Amino acid sequence: MFEAQVAQGIMWKKIVDAVKELVQEANFQTTPSGVGIQAMDSAHVALVSLSLRCGGFSVYSCERNAMLGINLQQLGKILKATENTDVITLRHVDDSDVLSIISEAQDKSKQSEFQLKLMEIDSESMSIPDMDYSTTITFSSADFAKICKDMAIFGETVTIQVTREGVKFSAASDFGEGFVFLRSGATADSTVKREVVKREAGVKKEVKSEHGLDEDDDKPLVKAAAGGDEDDDTVRIEMDEPVTLSFALRYFSTFSKASTLASRVKLCLAADAPCMIDFDMHGLGHLRYYLAPKVEED
Repeated sequence: MFEAQVAQGIMWKKIVDAVKELVQEANFQTTPSGVGIQAMDSAHVALVSLSLRCGGFSVYSCERNAMLGINLQQLGKILKATENTDVITLRHVDDSDVLSIISEAQDKSKQSEFQLKLMEIDSESMSIPDMDYSTTITFSSADFAKICKDMAIFGETVTIQVTREGVKFSAASDFGEGFVFLRSGATADSTVKREVVKREAGVKKEVKSEHGLDEDDDKPLVKAAAGGDEDDDTVRIEMDEPVTLSFALRYFSTFSKASTLASRVKLCLAADAPCMIDFDMHGLGHLRYYLAPKVEED
């Protein structure tokens, strides 16, 4: 039998929400050491890799390896019927064709149980090769989500330019162009510079805004692994040489849904290689996305 329980149901909700926008159906790989998902989107452009360690759950039991085919869209709907503070347990009995989702209030005043039919999902066995990334940027996941939202105003492509001074995210279209620059080694509040350029009758008009989040933005559920709160907003860059790469912004916007799972995000870049966007859920596991860069046509 497989059983995995979290003390705060919102964690399951956020994990499923962060994955189901990219892949609607996926195999849960359950093992005695934890749960994992590796799947590609329908266009075979992006890959998601989820790894949850057994020690990160309040209750975990798995007697043997199993593959559970799950419709993530339907699982997400079921989880929405539960309260964020409920204790949520996923349970599968060997040779059964259903996954049970048990929701119980913290004070044990209410308990609900739902059953989701399992699916037969054909998926190729994938192994993610170890990449030697030449550039790594670590910064606030809230900033990552805000940057993706800001750049989506201007185009479908985001260009990431990394130097030792910092990292610049930019996008442009016929409507205008904009960028966000994060200076290396300082906190986001003191380094974020946003510039919006509108083309109006040949005159460029600059509008600079202060860093900030919308009031309804969710706070990260998991803090950084080490270094305390001061490290949560610090931009850290490790690089061998300057690099400039462009990516499809709609995928980055999808990836940013995982920003509520961790306070920090790590972007790993290398020329002619898929980038890795890594959200480390300290104590529970990690959620990683891989996306190939755009190649400009001659």
